[in-house]
Amino acid sequence: VNVFISVIRIPCDIFKNATGFFGDVYYPLLEGVVNLFFSALLAFYIGLPGIIIGTIISNVLITLIAKPLYLYGKMFGRFNALKKYLSFVLKPLIFSFVIFAVFYFTREQIIFFKVSNWFDFISKLTIVSLVSMIIVFAVFYADANFRSFVKRILRVVF
Repeated sequence: VNVFISVIRIPCDIFKNATGFFGDVYYPLLEGVVNLFFSALLAFYIGLPGIIIGTIISNVLITLIAKPLYLYGKMFGRFNALKKYLSFVLKPLIFSFVIFAVFYFTREQIIFFKVSNWFDFISKLTIVSLVSMIIVFAVFYADANFRSFVKRILRVVF
């Protein structure tokens, strides 16, 4: 989760640096307040996992939703920012949920034999990797940008 949040922060920071707009100085403070509130509340009810969940909630609310909408809204206008942000975030999110659902429902079929030696391990690793690549490729092939990327790769290779 931390890697995902760190990767998602990069486009906002690049956009902020490229445009020279640094008006979002209160968002780290807001993120800290939201983090403290949810972490304390959830720690009271569920203990240590509540602190982790509170941190995730504050990161999602501020880093993934509020900060990008604020930055894009200031630069492109409110409606365009919301439309662009939703198209930028929702499509990969939907793809990720589809991939997760396919993996979740096919995990029993993929894991069909026990590993007792190196050959079994390599065989299982190959099967899981191939199935994973096929599922990810099939889901992302619905995106026009991904198809264009695949065509460029094929042109370079062949």
